[in-house]
Amino acid sequence: QKRRLWVATAIVGEAPVVFLDEPTSGMDPSARRDLWALLLNRRATGRTIVFTTHYLEEADVLADRKAVMAQGRIQAVGTSRELKLRFGVGYHLELELGLTPSAASAAALRAVVCNHVSSAATTTEETSAGDGSSLALEVSPKLCFSLPYSDIGRFGPLLSELETRRE
Repeated sequence: QKRRLWVATAIVGEAPVVFLDEPTSGMDPSARRDLWALLLNRRATGRTIVFTTHYLEEADVLADRKAVMAQGRIQAVGTSRELKLRFGVGYHLELELGLTPSAASAAALRAVVCNHVSSAATTTEETSAGDGSSLALEVSPKLCFSLPYSDIGRFGPLLSELETRRE
C-alpha cells in the first residue's frame, strides 16, 4: 500500500516530468497492470515519466526509449527495436510435430521455414511433455528455429503457409 501511495503522490501533481524508482516493485500482477494503464494515460497527456525497473516487459510496454545499466554505468540507449536489432538474437519459432511425426514431415517443415527465411537456424530438435508435467505419457517432438530480426518482413508469409499446412 505504501508503494501505491508513493506513486500516487508523485503523479497527482502537474509536474511536467515525474521520476519513479521501481514503481511496481512488490505489486501483484493486477495492480501492476493498473499502474501501467495510469502511466500510459499520463504519458498521453504530454508528461514525461522517467522510471527504473528490472522488468523488461514493463520497460517494453511503458518506455519509448530505454537505457540499460550494468555496474552503475549506462551500457546502451535506444528504442526497443533499436536495442533488439543491436543485441538480440531474433525471434524463436517452435513447431510441435504431433505425436507420431515422420522424418519427411519434419524435413518438409524445415524446408518451408528455410524457404521463407533462408537465414533461419535450427536451434534444437527436442521433445516435450504434452501437459508440461514430467509424468505425462504423451510426448510431442518439436522443431525449434531462430529467426533473425532482419528478416521480420518474411514472417507473415511464413506463418500463413504454416497455418495452411496445419489445416
